[in-house]
This record gives sequence, C-alpha cells and structure tokens, in this order.
Amino acid sequence: MKRFPYLIKYLLLFFAFTLLAACGKKKTAQKELGFDPLDYIELGEYKGLSVTRVSTEVTEEDIDKYLNSLLAQSDSYTEVTDRDILKKGDVANIDFVGKKDGVAFEGGTGEDYDLEIGSGTFIPGFEDGMIGMKVGEKRDLDLTFPENYQAESLAGQAVVFEVTLNSIKEKIVPEVTDAAVNSYTNGEYKTIDDYKVKLKEDLLANNIQYADSAMYTELWSQAVDNATIKGELPGDLLEEKKTLLQTNALSYAESYGMTLEEFYNLSLGLTSDDFEAQVDDYALKAAKETLVLYAISDAEGLSVSDKDLQDGIDNYVAMYNYPSKEEFIKSVDMNEFKEYILESKVQEFLADNAVISVSKDD
Repeated sequence: MKRFPYLIKYLLLFFAFTLLAACGKKKTAQKELGFDPLDYIELGEYKGLSVTRVSTEVTEEDIDKYLNSLLAQSDSYTEVTDRDILKKGDVANIDFVGKKDGVAFEGGTGEDYDLEIGSGTFIPGFEDGMIGMKVGEKRDLDLTFPENYQAESLAGQAVVFEVTLNSIKEKIVPEVTDAAVNSYTNGEYKTIDDYKVKLKEDLLANNIQYADSAMYTELWSQAVDNATIKGELPGDLLEEKKTLLQTNALSYAESYGMTLEEFYNLSLGLTSDDFEAQVDDYALKAAKETLVLYAISDAEGLSVSDKDLQDGIDNYVAMYNYPSKEEFIKSVDMNEFKEYILESKVQEFLADNAVISVSKDD
C-alpha cells in the first residue's frame, strides 16, 4: 500500500545507467556492439525538436510553502484522549488485511500503521471509509483498485480490507516563528527573513535542475520514439538488458534489506509476477535506446573523454557522499557509468539543437 517515492526516483536514475549503452570515441558502435546499430534501427528526426521548458521562477508563495514543509518535519503527534471517534485530519493507528476473493494478497497487510486520514496515501475510498470509526472497532471496507494501478493483478479488482482502529493521534504542527527557524537550523539562521534568502536560492537551484532534467528527458523520448526498429533486434542485446534489469532490482532490494517481492510491491507497486511479465517490454525499450544512442553519438561525433569520466565520478562522489573515488569505482560498473555520461552528452546535444519555449506551468 505505502509507496517509497525516493526509491522510485533513485531506481529510475540507476536504470538510466543500465538502459543505455555507448562510450569511447567516434564510431564506437562497431567496437562495443560488434555491429552497426543502423542495421537494426533507422534514426528519425532528432535535431530541431520542439520542447517546452518549465519556468524556474520562485515566488514568495513557493518560499512560504517550502518553509512550512521543512518545519513540518518537526511535527509531533499526541494521542487523542477526549474522544474516540475518527475524523478527517486525524492520524489513525491501524492493523489491516487486504483480501481478494477471500485470500490475503501480497503487500496488503500491515500492523501498527500510522495513517493520516485525508492524505491520499492508500487507494481511493480507504481513508474516507474509516471516518467515524471508534477506537477498538473493526470494519470491512469494500473497495476497488484503480484501473491504472501498477500491480496488474490488482488493477480494477474488487477487494475487502479488514481494518482495526487501535488509536487516534493528532498532528501538532509548529508555528512559523523566528524561534522555530532558529531551532530548526541549529542557530545558523536567526530570523525567518534570513532563512528565506537561503530557501530561495535552494528552490531556484532545484527548479533549474528539474526544468533541465524534464526537458532532456522529453527530447530523448522524442528522439527514441522517432526512430524505427528494422526487423528483429539481436538476441544477445535483449538478454543483456533483461539480466541488467533483474540484477539491479535484486541489488536494490538487498541494499534496503528487502526481499525481491517486498521491493517490487513497496517501491514499484508490482507483484513479482507483474514485474517478470514486464521484463521483455523493458528489455526491448532498453535495447532500442541503446541503438539510438550509439547511432546519434556516431553520427554527431560525440564521445566520453577521460576528463568527462573523471568529472562524472567527482560529481557522483560528492552527490552521494562516497568516502572516496575508489569506493565509488568499486561500487558501479564503469562501462555502465560511461554509458550514462554519454547519454547526458547526447541529451545536451539534442537541447542545443532544439526549439525551446518556456512555460510557467508546473
């Protein structure tokens, strides 16, 4: 039921390493793949693409919302003792079991779980269906998973959640004051206004990073979509992509102390069967991206220099707080990392040759 957005984001970033392949000097495709990518794909339009870059403007309202959200990290909870009826906005401590056709399904069970009513954390109808429950009460919620739910085995399916309300808590949100800011920043900022200057800088940097990332991703998607597969792709390449996807999923599961089944469900909203059923589709998309990347880099003379590689290593050592370059190099497949660096260079090339407009929409 619960999602881990940071996992999903990190997983997608890591997949960027593994779903793409190219490195070295001009005409590296033949060297790395052993064949010409143009034997299997035909490049479509990739220069002169149109894209809208979101505005990076930071408003006073943005700063206030960000400040409130930061201070909300200091939220505390107190158990409600003057009433025993659950209402919207309360934090309900619950036990629950989700059943489909009378059988508990994977990922649908939890104990001693704190759920803010109205947060939209669980599927539609779950939280609303609990409103009015009394502490100690057990209630069956007849619900239907959304048609677009990620776990295909549950999408659009009718289920019953057996829910027990253990206790009710209220969230105490700290007031935004100079004292609260001083406490939150451990004395680094004495007043709200001083801290807002720093927050504006942080938000602007985040907005620029997001705008660039979204623009690069859109341009890359267009370039890949515009390319056409010619016949059946090499089996070895497809198998390589399947293996990488499965290996990386296992690596992530182990790094977070999860089983593969827990990882599929909690981070991706999929059962293990759902994930395996999608592997072929992922592999085909990954293989096509690899071929497009090699073809564009060869056509435009793009490659990864030693300096590019070292700069990339330095950036990731700093970004993810690795103790040293050596530790980082040990922890990643450097061929994959080179591929990621080349992908960045190709995306920058696409942006440099694109027609870019700016939108104020988020």
